[in-house]
Amino acid sequence: MLVSDISRERQDDLVSLSATYHWEDVDREPQRIFLRYGAHDSYFDDAALAMPFLIAAVVPALRRGEQRIRVEGGAVCPWLLDNLATFMAYLTDWYWYKYDRHPRDKRIPRLEADTFAARRPGAARTACFFSGGVDSLYSLRRNRANLPLDSQGSVKDALFVHGFDMGTRPNRGTEENFFHSVIASMRPVLDSEQLNLIPVFTNIRDLDRDTDCWLDEYMGSAMSAVAHGLAGKLTDVLVASSYEIRKLHPFSCHPMLEPRLSSYGLRVNHDGERLSRVERVRMVAQWPAALQSLRVCFFGDDSRLNCGKCPKCIRTKLELVCAGKLAEAVTLPGGEPSPQEVREGLVIQHDTEAFMDTLEAGLREKDRHDLADAVRAARRRYVVSHARNPKGLLKHLDEKLLRGVIKRRWAARGARIVEDNQGRQSTAARR
Repeated sequence: MLVSDISRERQDDLVSLSATYHWEDVDREPQRIFLRYGAHDSYFDDAALAMPFLIAAVVPALRRGEQRIRVEGGAVCPWLLDNLATFMAYLTDWYWYKYDRHPRDKRIPRLEADTFAARRPGAARTACFFSGGVDSLYSLRRNRANLPLDSQGSVKDALFVHGFDMGTRPNRGTEENFFHSVIASMRPVLDSEQLNLIPVFTNIRDLDRDTDCWLDEYMGSAMSAVAHGLAGKLTDVLVASSYEIRKLHPFSCHPMLEPRLSSYGLRVNHDGERLSRVERVRMVAQWPAALQSLRVCFFGDDSRLNCGKCPKCIRTKLELVCAGKLAEAVTLPGGEPSPQEVREGLVIQHDTEAFMDTLEAGLREKDRHDLADAVRAARRRYVVSHARNPKGLLKHLDEKLLRGVIKRRWAARGARIVEDNQGRQSTAARR
């Protein structure tokens, strides 16, 4: 993969960074990828513009079997080059079965780029990724509780990205109006905490549109790429943890990965993994401004931040019941879900099953056994759905327990069958 034609230009109120990606070992057309920031020119370092585009390249190149990633017309931090090689080594160790390779196959794309002398911006400045959801609100609240506003390490900038979830679903259009509606809803928190909001627009996900890849492999490095576009001023960025320590597993945002997505001048920090989701909601629920702007839903629109009915809305409502604050969460319509609504609407996926035991326990602590029993029923349905789908169950067990042994052996068997058929056809042709 070649990364070239790296540029920076101002487009009205936005600063646009862009680069062209040429695939070398995959039959794909060149792609122009952009990062557009609502930020002052002082946030950008023209000597380091290649860094975000190199970071954005590593997961797609690794997944698609590119032999190298070559940056042309730009230089990167030498620390980042070494860290990205280690980052890819982690992914190949975790996901070798996804890449159809042997677990001892440690090949990664070669990183080819000029380097500059490692350096840090003049003054420390910390940012956080901010979506208005529970995890980012908790990360910000924890930072404010631990550090005075004027101290180093106190969060000064909030990065809100269009192109990670919003704007990536064709049936919902660009969602730019909704994006600005969410920004307006964030104002009470931004103003009360004296945060500088930096809106970001990007099409990074065009490099790999696979949803499973996004959550498992790509999201964390895409966030690092966005942050490194602002390497002229930022020295630290916080990425809120999705899971508590005992539930950590291979995932794109992980405390073992974030340090490897850092350069010498900009550290990416995994933040907030000590508490469970229920405990985080209890902390956020004590913050009135947060309850006025809470956004957890993927199905909101210009008229409402959250739909109130999807599995994520139902789960968040139950977590707020645990905190005794659901009535004050005005952005979640529909009130408290009934046990039947929980049983039918709390659809559990592989990435949300980890939240269910603490949710059930939290409801029982509040003597809401009716809702806790409904959560247990939803968990039982999740298990039974796997049992009724032997192929899906086998795939799940192969990924989670056997780490792809069955998939790899099945692929090898298929390859042998193809070779045998080709051999027989060749023999028949010679006769």
